Amino acid sequence: MSTKPVREPVAVETKGIVRDSIVYRDRIVKEDIYIEKELTWWQTFRMRLGGISILLIAFAILYLMFNLLNLFRS
Repeated sequence: MSTKPVREPVAVETKGIVRDSIVYRDRIVKEDIYIEKELTWWQTFRMRLGGISILLIAFAILYLMFNLLNLFRS
């Protein structure tokens, strides 16, 4: 005796599929990490030399304004 295939509807529980437009991706984020260290004597010297040179340029401009161009003399 053999059974014949039966095509009767069967009740089955299904979960609803929710689709969204957002696509999640794994991303690699590269960050620069700075580690503090003391400056060498040469780097410190060059930084101070830069500040001194700015002061010298400012004094030279003031000297030219007051003495050579005679702006404030009557």
